Amino acid sequence: MAWGIQTGAGFTVKRAAAPAEVTENTYAPVGFDDAGVPVVPAATQGSDELHFAPNGEPFLVAGDTAVLAIPFLLWRVKAPARVVYIVDEPNRKGFAYGTLKGHPEDGEEAFIVEIQEDGSVWLHITAFSRPASPLWWVVYPVLRITQEFFTRRYERALAVAIPE
Repeated sequence: MAWGIQTGAGFTVKRAAAPAEVTENTYAPVGFDDAGVPVVPAATQGSDELHFAPNGEPFLVAGDTAVLAIPFLLWRVKAPARVVYIVDEPNRKGFAYGTLKGHPEDGEEAFIVEIQEDGSVWLHITAFSRPASPLWWVVYPVLRITQEFFTRRYERALAVAIPE
């Protein structure tokens, strides 16, 4: 809930101030039903109460903005993003971010952790995107492989964070 899955996957995260015009109605994230069909926009966090991670970082809230620096070969690709919604339910926690101008992709990515009735813990990563510019379209196959690589790193980052 504080960019931990991204930093655990090797990203550098630099928090940025959201512009003043960002409100809970500025951006309506896409929601999907169980069959994957788009539905009414997902809910945004409804509480103004702040929570903090063990390292003191504040938990994310809708509207938080950051620049993710993604390692790629010898470079770090800057990828601005904004948190578009928070999931804060008794057995489900997580967030989603939407990409901003300057990100290699246009889209959203959600990270939801769910505890099942049997006690098992599941990570749900949902993403949809497309290259954000002609340059990124040229390297689209490499971009897709990179996405898959980092999805596996997200999974490992969370697995390391869960004590046995």
